[in-house]
Amino acid sequence: ETATALTASPTVVHIQGNTLTVGSDLKFGFQQVLGPDATQDRVFEQVGAPAVQSILDGYNSTLLAYGQTGAGKTFTVSGGDDYDQRGLAPRVISQLFSATQARSTPYKISLSYLEIHNEQIFDLTPDNQHGGPETSGALTVMDDASGLSTSVRGLMKHPCECEEHALQLLFEGSSARAVAEHKLNRASSRSHSVLTLYVRSLADETTVKLNIVDLAGSERLKKTASKGATRKEAMFINKSLTFLEQVVIALAEGAKHIPYRQSKLTHVLRDSLDGDALVTLIAAIWGDASHADETAATLRFSTRMGKIQNEVQPVSAYAAQAEGNEQLSRYYKGLLQGKQRQIDSLKSELAMHDSVTRFNPRASRGELGRAGKERVRQAVLALVDGSSDRLQLPSLTFAQEALTQMAEMLRAGGMGLTPHAQPHAQSHAEPHAEPHAHSHPSPH
Repeated sequence: ETATALTASPTVVHIQGNTLTVGSDLKFGFQQVLGPDATQDRVFEQVGAPAVQSILDGYNSTLLAYGQTGAGKTFTVSGGDDYDQRGLAPRVISQLFSATQARSTPYKISLSYLEIHNEQIFDLTPDNQHGGPETSGALTVMDDASGLSTSVRGLMKHPCECEEHALQLLFEGSSARAVAEHKLNRASSRSHSVLTLYVRSLADETTVKLNIVDLAGSERLKKTASKGATRKEAMFINKSLTFLEQVVIALAEGAKHIPYRQSKLTHVLRDSLDGDALVTLIAAIWGDASHADETAATLRFSTRMGKIQNEVQPVSAYAAQAEGNEQLSRYYKGLLQGKQRQIDSLKSELAMHDSVTRFNPRASRGELGRAGKERVRQAVLALVDGSSDRLQLPSLTFAQEALTQMAEMLRAGGMGLTPHAQPHAQSHAEPHAEPHAHSHPSPH
């Protein structure tokens, strides 16, 4: 991960290399520190260009702008009015189209753009039917079948044939974001926004995602003096940022449960935070003494974010793993089906046993020893010679042994049978033995 801090008039923030000192003793280290004189070109060079290269290398990536209200997050992401003040988002789009067109491999680029306002998700891109921003209804975050990835149901994904089309969608969506004025910012973003670029390689049919996230700034109501709807928005913003911090702390500590579902923001960002993407955090701060507490809080959050250990692989590796998992799933599915057939067979045998032993609970399904086989022989002879008119069948094993001995007697030329005794064997043994023997062969 990379943490980059942007400062504006460093009154209480002192820069020494890639270390920031707040006041006299709070020190924070980063991979890159950009001071108040850093141009948008340099910000893109340090943050945006590496993200584009990661996409081309096949890695999902996320740029995340975080900080207090009025610290310059939206300016960093979207830019100002002049062409030279273009932010990360338009520069990334331009660079991405230029880089893919220069390669021999064909690519398809799509774009989606959403905002989370008052804990509701809206599509910022133009609606195909109405020709304006889609703000008629909130969208829903959905988990995939594995429960490890998310998508937004109803969010439009626009194929972009050229850079101009993608930039048009970006600018129209940005102009539709919720904005309000308060004491610290005349055009304060009142929502979190997530711009997603989908880059599909037609060579291997893999899709890589780049998220550019502009978080609404944390606010202290005493400083912003927000009232009415703006105050309500501030409360939603602060609450969602608190949940984001809880998720980051849980990830940094390696907790077993990560509370992604506490807010729409953390649910949407799950793919970016749980190890599936390279994440660059841009911490925007104010160096003025009156905002020292908020600056320290932003830098502490950045430090926690930097402690998250991700083992990111190219999307192609995940695709290969998914294919292997599918083959393994088919194998285990077949194995389970075979086991299920065995279970069904055993259930049938058990049902048969229960039917023949319902009057004898102590009946056994075990193997017959020599003494047991002799008892069966004596019982069969008693039936054959007429000394008994009934053959008790306490178990399926007993029934099979009785039929076996009868068959051996018949093959031996009627051994033990007399003309007078044969009718008894036929009339009494068959009703008890045949239904069991034909309908459920013994497992032995």
